[in-house]
Amino acid sequence: MTPKKAITVYITLPCLLYGVFFILAVTRYSGMIERETLYAAHTVFAGYIALIVYTKRDQLTTI
Repeated sequence: MTPKKAITVYITLPCLLYGVFFILAVTRYSGMIERETLYAAHTVFAGYIALIVYTKRDQLTTI
């Protein structure tokens, strides 16, 4: 897999999906979502991205 395709698959698409779900959650369920829930969601997503970057670092770099 080329580095450009790997970045698209492993980084860009998950970020776009997370953004869509975040916007939907904030707009539709703004009364039910607390600050701690948002912090937890961001922390989990950041952990996911860090794990992907760590495990796929060979595919994400040019050779």
